[in-house]
Amino acid sequence: KSYVHKAAELVDVANLSKQFQAARKANPKLEANWDVVNNWSEQSRYTVWSRADADAMIEAVGKSPDGVLPWLKLHW
Repeated sequence: KSYVHKAAELVDVANLSKQFQAARKANPKLEANWDVVNNWSEQSRYTVWSRADADAMIEAVGKSPDGVLPWLKLHW
């Protein structure tokens, strides 16, 4: 189940769905970043992204203190 490119499924496989949902509800910035990350798909890696969209993805994943990756790292 972990051999997928769908962020929501990976959060579920890691048994973090309930915690992540609560964290997103408590933190609107994390929720907004999740919306960006969750809309990524395996097919979108072949898309030509605008600079703004690419920057938004980088920010949503990890540059922001409210990024998805920093939250996940708290649970490693």
